[in-house]
Amino acid sequence: MASAIFALGGALIFAVAPGGRVGGLVVFLFFGACAAVAILQLVLRSQLTLTADGFTVRSLGRQGTRRWQDVESFVVVRASAFTSIVGIRLLATQGGDTSLTRAARNVFGYQGALPETYGMKASDLAALMNEWLSRYGSGGS
Repeated sequence: MASAIFALGGALIFAVAPGGRVGGLVVFLFFGACAAVAILQLVLRSQLTLTADGFTVRSLGRQGTRRWQDVESFVVVRASAFTSIVGIRLLATQGGDTSLTRAARNVFGYQGALPETYGMKASDLAALMNEWLSRYGSGGS
């Protein structure tokens, strides 16, 4: 909603302020794109599916699956002052261990993250994911 209001403000700046046409256009395009993504997120709801084989994340119409055997653990990560997300630590033996993923792990403590918390607290979701990991991961089944 806020992005749509800012996009409208950009359109008004473009229309009313002759000296602000470029700035108004930039504001309109940026916040208009943000509003479009927000609408897409409302229409194409994110989804997390847990199975014995792994977990599948569907977000913005894209889908990705990760096997439990590829994951070391799930951790709570501070995304901002008021927001936490669930980070994914991959096993070093997993094939995608590159210098970039090692650097990301050294700096941030994880190599990937779930796109949202699906209505749960990040700590509760991380605990649930770690429970499934212990049950079905390389140490489980």
